[in-house]
Amino acid sequence: MMLNADIPLSLGFINIPAFLIFVPITTVMARIGAKTVQNLDRVRTQRLFGVFLYVIGTLFLYRFLVT
Repeated sequence: MMLNADIPLSLGFINIPAFLIFVPITTVMARIGAKTVQNLDRVRTQRLFGVFLYVIGTLFLYRFLVT
């Protein structure tokens, strides 16, 4: 099945202006995030990430079972 992607300022399904904005911001923020995590306590970071995963998993299950 072939989809026709006739979206302005796009190359197929890739929006060029969004791509040009997203890539530099992501590159800079990834470096800042990596440096920040290196300066934090390892155990605390692992626990916070674990809590984050539990929250996201609970939201997924709730949305799956309720809707």
